[in-house]
Amino acid sequence: MIEQEQNNIYNVLSKLQSLIRLLIISLIITIISSIVYLVYVTKSQEKILYGVSEKGDLIPLHKLELKESEMILQKANIDYFLRHFYAFDKYDIQERVQKALYISDGSVEKIYESYLQNGSLVLLDQINSQKINHIEVEIQDDNFYALAKIEQINNDKSIYNSYLLEVKGKIVKTSRNYPLNPFGYKIYDFVEISITKKDTK
Repeated sequence: MIEQEQNNIYNVLSKLQSLIRLLIISLIITIISSIVYLVYVTKSQEKILYGVSEKGDLIPLHKLELKESEMILQKANIDYFLRHFYAFDKYDIQERVQKALYISDGSVEKIYESYLQNGSLVLLDQINSQKINHIEVEIQDDNFYALAKIEQINNDKSIYNSYLLEVKGKIVKTSRNYPLNPFGYKIYDFVEISITKKDTK
């Protein structure tokens, strides 16, 4: 009977030894995995370059690059809108205005309707075309401000009138729809701040 008890104790100790050995192996694997992961994270962080945002925050460079790319698209969209709404000739004005209206809200349509009502577009009988030769855009938190130099060209290619257009509005991301909305943005709350006539001499 004593011998049987000794065998039972031996079996229990063997099982405990196996269990302890398994726990030690698991612990060692966990420690090694943690060290490897820590080294990987450290190396990854070393590869990430950081930049400073306009507000002074430290931001990973790839996020800054995405923000810069987004601003390029926003400015391209505003440029596209202005060149379709304010630059045209007597033959393609309807087509160009419709493209501008597609990427804007009702505020732009109201401005266009006011042009129709006050006879501004009757001027097309006197000029050959209207073009924009320079645009400057500033964007802050999806609000934009833009200056554009507009020239009205006579049939003999001379400049009839020259204007400085000052506008503002909001630009909001939407679904891209080529070719009607190639940049994937829409203009809201558009306002003509001023249209100043310049000396063409």
